[in-house]
Amino acid sequence: MNTIQTMANLTNSDLIGRVAIPAIVTKQGTRVVYQMNLMFRQVTNLFDHTETMPQNTNSDIIDIKTLRNRYLRPDKVEDLVTYVYENLDSYILPPISAISDKPFSFQPYNEQEILENLGEEFNLVKFPNRIEEVLEANEGMLQGLLIFKESEFNVEILDGNHRVAAIHKLVTRGKEFKTLRIGTQIFVEDNLKRTQQAFVDMNTSTPIDKTIITLFSSRDALSTAAKETIGDNPNYQIKEFLSNSNDYIGFDAINDSITRNSNAVISLNMVKNMIVKFALGSSGTPKKFNSTYDIKAEGYQELLKDFSAFMQTVFDNMAPYNEIKVRGTGAIPKLREEYISLTGAGLYLIATIGYYGRKNKMDLRSVATSLSNINWKRTIDEEANQLFRTGILSEQGKISNNRNAIQSTLEELAKNLHINIRD
Repeated sequence: MNTIQTMANLTNSDLIGRVAIPAIVTKQGTRVVYQMNLMFRQVTNLFDHTETMPQNTNSDIIDIKTLRNRYLRPDKVEDLVTYVYENLDSYILPPISAISDKPFSFQPYNEQEILENLGEEFNLVKFPNRIEEVLEANEGMLQGLLIFKESEFNVEILDGNHRVAAIHKLVTRGKEFKTLRIGTQIFVEDNLKRTQQAFVDMNTSTPIDKTIITLFSSRDALSTAAKETIGDNPNYQIKEFLSNSNDYIGFDAINDSITRNSNAVISLNMVKNMIVKFALGSSGTPKKFNSTYDIKAEGYQELLKDFSAFMQTVFDNMAPYNEIKVRGTGAIPKLREEYISLTGAGLYLIATIGYYGRKNKMDLRSVATSLSNINWKRTIDEEANQLFRTGILSEQGKISNNRNAIQSTLEELAKNLHINIRD
C-alpha cells in the first residue's frame, strides 16, 4: 500500500477499503488481460471455487443457459493438496485464469507521462474503460497497480477451479502455505456466449501422451517401475525390451498403444498396466499401486525382481516370442493375428496369472513355464481355441477386452494351471 500512496493522483481517502496489487496489462486477441502473481492467502480472499455436484441432481434442475463452470471433484482437490504439501521446494502450478465483465481501476507506473501525452480523461484509476486506448498508445502493455475493493472483485474462474479449492485447504495448514505464490490472469469479457467459449478454449488443450508423462515422471512409483524394466535398472530390465538385444521382440517407447500393423509387441503404457496387474490383480489401478508401493521400500524391489523373472521366463518359452527373435520384428503383424499372447488382452492375462502365482507363494518361473506350455493360438484345427473361446475369443477369432470376458478366461487359465484365484 505504501508504494501507491506516493503516486500522484491518489490520496489516502482514495485508498480506504481498497487493495492495490502490482500487475501487467496486455491484450490477447480483442480481450484486455490483467496478469498478477498472488500469494495463496490473497487467492483465498479473492477467488471462490465451485461446489461439488449435489447428490441425486438431475439435468432438469440445472439451468443450462447460465451454467458457466464445472462442478468440483474432491479427489482432484485432495491430489493437488498432497502434491503441493509434499513438494514445497519444487511444485509447479499453472496460472489461475479468470474473467471479469468490466475493467479494473489501474494506475500505470508511467501515469504522469500518459496524462501529459493523452490528457486527464485517460486517468485509468477514474476511467478504467479507457484502458484499450491507453494500451494502444503504449505498445500494447502497461505495468502498474490494479486497484479495487474486495467486495467488488467479481470474477469467475475459467481455468483453475480445483487449484483454488486446493489453495483454500492449504492455507489452513500453516503460515508457510499462506505466502506461497501462483500466477493469475483475468480477462475482460462481458458477453456470456464468449465467456462460455473462452471456458471451452481454456479447457480443450492437447493432452500429453501417457508415455511422455511416464518417461518424464520421477515421482510416482509406477512410472519408475516401468522405466526400470525397460533398461533404467540392470537388475530388473527385461532384455526383450532392449533394441540392441539379440532377443528384442519389438518395444514402442513413444506411442501409448500398439496398432494392428505395428512391428512392436508392447508399449511403455502396456508395461505399466502389466505391472499393476502383476502387483494387484484384476482390480488394481495406477493410483492404488502408487499408494501401495514405495520405491525405497523392500516390497517394491521384491515386486520388480519377481516381475522381471516371471516375464523373462514367459518371453523365453512362450510362442511366438522365440519365433520373433528368429524372424525379426517384421513378422509381428502377421503373428499377432495368430496368437492371443501378442495382444494386450493376452499380456494382461499373463500378468494377472503372475499375480495369483505370487499371492499363492508359488515358484514364479514354474508358473511362467506352465503358462507358456498352453497353446495361445486363436485357432486350432481351423476352429476357435476353446480355452479362450469361453471368454475373450469370439467364434470369428476376434479378441474382446470386456471385463467379464477377461475374468472368464482368467478362471479357465487358472483351472488349467491349478492356481487358486479365489480371494
